[in-house]
Amino acid sequence: MIELGVLLILISTLRCFLFTLKRISCLILEGLRTHEGYSIVTFPDSHCQISFDDYHLLITYLLKVPPLEETHKGYVLIIDRRMDKWSSVRTLFQFITSFFPNPLRVIFLLKPEGVLQRALEVGYRSFVDNYKYKVILCQNSLELRDFIAADRLTMDVGGLLKYNHLEWVQHRMDIERMKSSAAVIAESLSEFGRCLKETELPNDVETTERILEVQTGEHDAIKFG
Repeated sequence: MIELGVLLILISTLRCFLFTLKRISCLILEGLRTHEGYSIVTFPDSHCQISFDDYHLLITYLLKVPPLEETHKGYVLIIDRRMDKWSSVRTLFQFITSFFPNPLRVIFLLKPEGVLQRALEVGYRSFVDNYKYKVILCQNSLELRDFIAADRLTMDVGGLLKYNHLEWVQHRMDIERMKSSAAVIAESLSEFGRCLKETELPNDVETTERILEVQTGEHDAIKFG
């Protein structure tokens, strides 16, 4: 069983990560799947440069958001880099190669649109064509909707679903806050129970009553605090 001090450190670390998530646009919406039943993870075109460690934490957390029964078939990634660079595409692909713990069925890439990026595309196509996972290049959101229905896509990639990243992160923070509070209370009660078992009551009534009053106060502090 995790000690209370360690649990509090883990909770603090998770909260720091969720604050970091506010600036990293990557999302997975519970219940959102393709017609084949694959869960959808979207990397919006956010221009946010992240380290591999941030990516690792992000994916580890996000893939735990949906219920297990929703994810057993695998995932589909939608990567929007229309306003970004091919170098950004390559970096993210390298991250995915290094770490993606669940089955990955296909990646839909909305490729960079800039004039310079179109010129550079030839140099990157061999990297994409020989990639570890299946990649489908999409010129625009209309092409993406040939593969995934609009009612299963967020509006930023041409779909019908409204999505606000900050609201989603706040929702996740609220959920984690409730879960962490419950975990702390459960651990505190467990610790209190161990304390009761280990307490040897004296023979005289007055001292016994005093000890029980202290322990009752501790229990109430856990229950109502």
